[in-house]
Amino acid sequence: MKMNKSQILNILNSKGIKPTISRIAVFEKLSKMVTHPSVEEIYHSLKSEFPTISLATVYSILKIFEEKEIVSSMNYNNSSARYDLVREPHFHLYERKSDKIIDYINTDLQKLLDDYFAKNKIEGYSLLDIKMELIVEKKNK
Repeated sequence: MKMNKSQILNILNSKGIKPTISRIAVFEKLSKMVTHPSVEEIYHSLKSEFPTISLATVYSILKIFEEKEIVSSMNYNNSSARYDLVREPHFHLYERKSDKIIDYINTDLQKLLDDYFAKNKIEGYSLLDIKMELIVEKKNK
């Protein structure tokens, strides 16, 4: 979901986040990555272009982005958090052998879950979001 600088600035401003060079760089890098990178992967991909950026800065920026619902984080297999830009509702396929996380968009499944929880309220709670991960293994052909 590659975004241009103008789109990034609009999102940051709309979320009340001051668009610093570091924040724009992290957002831009994350928007270009098709994987669900860890903080370390984002940091290493930025280090050559922004030699003064620190790992702590990247952590801090991602924490702000998560609080403002620009990104979501997920943990698999006791590894470090992985990050995903929040877009349309989707699920994740997690492939253990390769440690890959793949976006899985299925509107029928999303509708089924939405309809189910619209009819079957969880007493004493408001449902804010549904996140589902499917652990998969690639079939041998």
